Amino acid sequence: MNDKDIIIKRNNTQVVRVRGAANLLSCSVSQVWHLTKIGDIKSIKLSDRITVWLESEIEEYIYSKMEA
Repeated sequence: MNDKDIIIKRNNTQVVRVRGAANLLSCSVSQVWHLTKIGDIKSIKLSDRITVWLESEIEEYIYSKMEA
């Protein structure tokens, strides 16, 4: 991940843009949008053109798939 993928890091809470989310999930950007659309992961809309994901929620999604 580079600096553009991580936009906020505060109090152990990290927010990532779509490329950062894709990197965490080891998938494509379009797959991140698909997972968001079907409700598997939750996004936060900051403006019309800026959407972010909580890194902790993406990690929870990954762990839930590992347990299944």
